[in-house]
Amino acid sequence: MKALLLCLLLIGCATINNHFSEARSTSVLVTVGNGLGSGNIINDNCIVTADHVVNGFTTATVMTSDETTYLLQVMSEDEKRDVAYLCSPQKLHGTAVVFAKHEPARYAHVFTIGFPFGNNWFLTEGRYQGDDLISVPNAPGNSGGCVFNDEQKCIGLVDAIAMYKGMAFPHLSVIVPADEVKAFLDEHRILYGVEQ
Repeated sequence: MKALLLCLLLIGCATINNHFSEARSTSVLVTVGNGLGSGNIINDNCIVTADHVVNGFTTATVMTSDETTYLLQVMSEDEKRDVAYLCSPQKLHGTAVVFAKHEPARYAHVFTIGFPFGNNWFLTEGRYQGDDLISVPNAPGNSGGCVFNDEQKCIGLVDAIAMYKGMAFPHLSVIVPADEVKAFLDEHRILYGVEQ
């Protein structure tokens, strides 16, 4: 019995480690002024994040998964969608994220890798609740990072902790769905990967 439990534990850890390593290589820390957030590499030179992370700044410092830092220029922001993209003249170290073709089924497992309160590459897990809501613990610093499905495809960006009648629900977050992010990038003719 102990051997079976150990085996199940190791299988669970291997799954989490695979999620972490594959998604981590696309994830970046975005630092702007005194604030910070998360983002993801979308091609050799650019990242995507939430507009409220860059909040009108013209540049941001980005740290990739190998802890290399870059100064990126904010190229375009969309306040309504809460999406922005930033680019560097240098090639970024890391892997470009791939966007999911469709939203996941309700209650599907999802996870994020971000920088809550400045903590590096925290993995948090939960479920897709439908209507652009996830039950994944998030905190300031997670905003702008991808929400991943089990195939490590981005289903959207962490946007905000859900509010109801003026009360915060810390384990329920609103996301910017991948379709909105892709539409924004398409409008600016930015290359990105999509699930085949």
